[in-house]
Amino acid sequence: MEIHVSQIIFQMINFGVVFGAILFLLYKPIIKMLDDRRNKIEEGQKAAEASIREKEEIDALKKKAKTQAEKDASKLIEKTEDEAKELKTKLSKEARDEMKIWKEKEMKKWDDQMAAMKKEMEKNVADMAIAIAGKVIGADVDKKTHVTLINSSIKELERSLS
Repeated sequence: MEIHVSQIIFQMINFGVVFGAILFLLYKPIIKMLDDRRNKIEEGQKAAEASIREKEEIDALKKKAKTQAEKDASKLIEKTEDEAKELKTKLSKEARDEMKIWKEKEMKKWDDQMAAMKKEMEKNVADMAIAIAGKVIGADVDKKTHVTLINSSIKELERSLS
């Protein structure tokens, strides 16, 4: 077997052309595609990490808002309870005041009725006394005469006591 330098050079040129073609046509686009893919994966990971951080921030804000809402609700409930107690006290006082006014009004009506009944009874007693005095004395006694008789009796009683 003989070694042909021309064939070795031809093979070397062939290998160089094929190697150059493979390098230019396949290797560089594949490397570029792999670099692009790696960049996309890195961007995706960064976006995922940012999304996770954002989600954690949102969760923290939600938790903070929930805590604040619970505090606000608690304060509102306390305020409402205090207002309800104040309103209850106020309404109780108003009811007591109204009952007192109503009681005083009814007592005044009752006193007025009692005074009217007393006057009526005094008149009836005076009329009966006049009638009885008329029968005892045996003469008609009018109010003037009756007053005169009572006054004279009172004077006699005063003289006897003196």
